[in-house]
Amino acid sequence: MIVGAVVALGAGLPCLLLVRSQPHPGLTFAAVSDRTMRVLLLAVGLVSFVGLLTFVSIAMEYFYDMTPFQASLAVIPAQIGAIIGAKVVATWAIRRWGGTRASRALLFIIAIAMLPLLGVQADTPAWYLVGIAAIFSCAGMGALTVLNAEVMRRAPAASTGSVSSFRTAASSIGAAFGVAVFGTLIISAVQVDAGITAVSLAQLEELAERLRMVGAISSAAALLGGLALLRVLRRQTN
Repeated sequence: MIVGAVVALGAGLPCLLLVRSQPHPGLTFAAVSDRTMRVLLLAVGLVSFVGLLTFVSIAMEYFYDMTPFQASLAVIPAQIGAIIGAKVVATWAIRRWGGTRASRALLFIIAIAMLPLLGVQADTPAWYLVGIAAIFSCAGMGALTVLNAEVMRRAPAASTGSVSSFRTAASSIGAAFGVAVFGTLIISAVQVDAGITAVSLAQLEELAERLRMVGAISSAAALLGGLALLRVLRRQTN
């Protein structure tokens, strides 16, 4: 991971300097000079970072001795929740609160939705994790939809391409860190040999502890985004 970051930085800096040296660069940072825009992009990254569904699916394979196909079927309610979040919750929240306030509210909901993970034990029933994943997917996809719409709404007409690039970068970076952090936490808790899971009770308890850590980190990340948006809104009203 460190080597990859160094390589990316080494490749990215020359590209950045080249873009900035152009008389009329296609990518300009002026588009994100607004504080609200920067906080919205931060929130996009945080929601992408929290992406829980993949890791719940992996954890269920070990907890309940499911095949990958069975685990995929088990998270269908979460997929349905994501559709409802993107189509219904996002539309309702924007109409009720407006883009920035709706984003703040949904981030706080995500923070609350992650808290039940703190109660996961080695013998936790499957419906508990499925329910958490469904609620998160609904709120998470709703928040991401609202945030993306609000970012593009605030983009200057001449800089929509740059803003779209920054939005995509924020989402990609957040998701990459999520995979690195949460993937390491979940996968390292169990032992896999030649594609066959060999999970002892001690490993299940370790996996439950890692899921509790995922819940705490995810809740804190979403809370951070919500508080940042709350601060921006308070400054706008003062």
